[in-house]
Amino acid sequence: MHRYIIGALSGLLASMMVSLLILIAEAILGYPFGIFYTIIVDALLIDVNDRALVGLMSHLLTGCTIGVIASIPYGYSTLDKSMLYGIIVGVSTWAIVFLPVSYLFVMPFLESNDYTLLHKNGSMVTADELKIQFERIIYSSIGFHLQYGLVYSIISYYAIRRSVYKGVQDLV
Repeated sequence: MHRYIIGALSGLLASMMVSLLILIAEAILGYPFGIFYTIIVDALLIDVNDRALVGLMSHLLTGCTIGVIASIPYGYSTLDKSMLYGIIVGVSTWAIVFLPVSYLFVMPFLESNDYTLLHKNGSMVTADELKIQFERIIYSSIGFHLQYGLVYSIISYYAIRRSVYKGVQDLV
């Protein structure tokens, strides 16, 4: 049970870090705050008022869930092996979760809707522009998923190591 709690917390923290990177990227591109999360919530046809917040919370919950799932076979004794496992977790998450959501929901949504969002400078961001950006995001996001896996594995490694060390001290 302890391992799953560590996995959940490691996944949540890693997902928070990736979310921060996404929000920074949006700011650099000049897009409205939370546009990535808004588009995903809209594509999944979730009808809520604060779509960006719901998307962010869904992203964090997904990261937490993946952390729990990834902690099931987790048992690496060295940081190097743990980081390699994290890379595998990141790539797997990209391939098994992100790509299907992107190709099955987001891209068809952008192609079939006259979707527009207000840009920070006051101009409109059209579905065609979003589609072009999202096509770039699909492949560049592997870096975000690798970051997720590495952060997850490093936090898990040290948390599990610390808990094992503390357990041994309690026995002595």
